[in-house]
Amino acid sequence: MHAVVGIWSMDESLRGIRERWLREEAVPMAGACPGFVTGYWTSDPETGKGHTLAVFDAHAAAAAFKALVESRARESARAGVTQDVLALVEVDAAAGAAVSAAARRPHPSEPYGRMS
Repeated sequence: MHAVVGIWSMDESLRGIRERWLREEAVPMAGACPGFVTGYWTSDPETGKGHTLAVFDAHAAAAAFKALVESRARESARAGVTQDVLALVEVDAAAGAAVSAAARRPHPSEPYGRMS
């Protein structure tokens, strides 16, 4: 599995617009992407930062999602969200029901699972 991890600066004066944008646009867009497994969108009012983690079943799916997010920078800026960091990473371990089934499925490039 792979994930796209983001750190965002958030304009607290646009909090209501941001929350609506997340519910109505950002989260549904992520969930509709091929290979999406699970995602988390968090905010820290003390620092004005948001943190996101979107997990995908394959590198290509995560890369496509990252490119989509980057292409929508203007839309997120209108909601008071600007990108600080956006990285595509490999998921080394996972726990919880949302990711357990996907973690057990070997990636097509690893027909017998990871050999460590």
